[in-house]
Parts: sequence; structure tokens; C-alpha cells
Amino acid sequence: MNGWPVARLFGVEIRIHWSWVLILALVAVFTAAEVEAASPGLDVAVQWLIGGLVAAGFLASATIHDLAHAVMSRRRGVPVEALAVSFFGGSSPFDARSMDPADEVVIAAAGPLVSLIAGSLLVAASLLVSLVGGAAVEAVGLFGVLLGLLNMLLGAVNFLPAYPLDGGRLFRALIWRRTGDERRGTRFVGRSGNLLGLAVLAGGLAVSIGDIGNGMMIMLCGWFLRLTARGALGQADLEQAADGLRAGDVMEPVGITISPSLTIDTFAGQVLDGDPPRSSVLVAHGGDLLGIIGAAQIRRLPRGKWPTTRVEDVMVAWSRISPIDLDAPVWPVFLRLRDEGLDGLPVAGDAGPAGILTARAIAAAIRARQGVAGPRSRRPRR
Repeated sequence: MNGWPVARLFGVEIRIHWSWVLILALVAVFTAAEVEAASPGLDVAVQWLIGGLVAAGFLASATIHDLAHAVMSRRRGVPVEALAVSFFGGSSPFDARSMDPADEVVIAAAGPLVSLIAGSLLVAASLLVSLVGGAAVEAVGLFGVLLGLLNMLLGAVNFLPAYPLDGGRLFRALIWRRTGDERRGTRFVGRSGNLLGLAVLAGGLAVSIGDIGNGMMIMLCGWFLRLTARGALGQADLEQAADGLRAGDVMEPVGITISPSLTIDTFAGQVLDGDPPRSSVLVAHGGDLLGIIGAAQIRRLPRGKWPTTRVEDVMVAWSRISPIDLDAPVWPVFLRLRDEGLDGLPVAGDAGPAGILTARAIAAAIRARQGVAGPRSRRPRR
């Protein structure tokens, strides 16, 4: 998952994407300009202070919005270990999701409802405070009103029926529940998100003629909408290409097993640089399977720590692994691998693992069905 880890709340790791640097700067500039227009008598330093605080408050609001989704997901039985705070506070097509459309409706609505309630309370409290009067109180009131309006905007916009907004997830679930076809709902909100993104881009371009700052921010929203909506449509295409593929069709051989006491440097080359490279290896001791380790776990570890880190320190324990049936469809497994940060899972056979189903093998099978050439294999080293 992309982003910098900044905190852990309710057992969920909070990550912030680098794009927030630009977003916060734009929000601060926009807010400072609005404060100057509303209260020209305020000192310039106070105007910029309010702008900075509103920007920080907007990031906190988006975090609370996304956290509401995560908490509701967990209450509905959908595991969420981490979340990446998104621009709109909405979901992306790659978020963990429920297999029940009714649960999806509740999860999708949680974020916008929290934003609308928080925004309404902030605006109401700030208007009451502003009745007291005084420059300091005026500044506090402006801060609360602007942040409250941003929260209300965040909640209202996210009810639009387009990806990546929560309304897209909500309408997808409603169409899924009505028709029994989840993919049909995904395509609908993906296309509507693409159209909405084009409309927002055009609107931002028109606004930028007279107001370059606001115009740029609107165009940034439109670009984000189109980018993520196209991701939703792309995922629907991938899911369709995976129809009929079973674990036994695309699994990789078990190959070697390694001891939990080995240090990473003694076998990392076989995993990362082998021909072909292996993305997952089973860990065993005395005939007992203890876990699995993949390229993702190795790459997360600084190379300088390889000689002193043992396999058992970074492997995924067997207690966390549920072997897959030979006839299991690969697409739900692909989503599970992605959500849990795994490279592969064992496929159950009559006498132990029959193979390993890896994300790389699934992707290769999908590319083959789509007629897309995969990465070139490595030449043997001399």
C-alpha cells in the first residue's frame, strides 16, 4: 500500500500519500484568500495561520472519513489492516471489500455520513462562537466555518454515483444487489466517474481563466477522478479475463523449501534473481510447514539487515495461511493476496501442498488471455 505510515488507530495503520503535500498547499492558499475576502481587517499572518490550520484540519477530516470506512468494514467482517488516506476521503476500486452488497452499502455510506455530521456540527458551533465578538473569536469562527464547509463538501461530493467517490461504491453495491452482477455495477460507476472527471476538468479550465488557483485545484480533482475511474474499469476487465481460471491451472510448483533458521542473505538471490525468479517459498522444519516467505517481505527489509535477519523473523506464519483448493477461482485469491500483502498461498493437495498460487502467476495467466506479452524471462547467468 502506498503512502507514509503516520499513526495506528483502532488497530488500523494510517498512511498518507505524498500527493497530500500539493493538496495541503492548495487548500492553505485557497483558505487564506477566502479569509482575506471575508475579513480584510485580520492581520496577514493570522490569515495564513487560519489557512494552514484549515489545511491540516482537512487532512484530519479526510483521515476520519476513511477511518469510518475501515471501522465499519471491520464490524462487517471485512479485514482492514491499513488505509491510505485519499484526496476525497472516498474509496478506491482497490480497497478491501465485502462479498455482500448489503454490507457494501453500509460501508460506503459510513464515510460521507461522518463528514456531513462533523461539518454541520463545526459550522453550527462556529456560528455560535462568532456571536461573542472580538478579533480572536472572529478568527476562530472563520476557521471552524471553513473547515466545517469543507467537511460538508467532502460528504456531499462523495455521494455522487461515480468512482472513486463513495457514491460510486454505494451505487455499484445497489446495482449488484438488484442484478446479481457486481461487475455490471463496477462498469457503470467507472464510466460515470470518467465522465464526471472530464466535466470537472473542463470546469476547472474555465475557472482558471479568471482564478488560476481555484482552477488548478478543480482540475486536479478532475484528473484524480478520471485516473481512478479508469482503474475501476481496468479492474473489471481483468476480472472478466480471469473468469474460469482455477488455482490448479496456474499454480507454480512448490520447488524448494527453506529452514526458518536461515538468514535472508543465504537464499534471497534464489528468490529475486533465479531463472525464473520465485516470488514465494515455503518454510519448513522437520517435515512440518511453518509458513511462507515472499519477495515482498524480502524487499521491505533493508539489504544491510539480510545477514542478521532470519526467515522466521519475517515469514508469514502458517496460522495466518488458509491453503487454497485446486478448483478455487483465482480472482478472489488475487484480491486476497493484494489485501493481505502476500506474494502467494499454498494450494492444497492430497498429500500436502500441490503448488503455490502466486500473484505473478495469476497476472501472467490474465495477460495471456488478453493477448498481452509478459515480461521477458531472464537469461541464464554464465
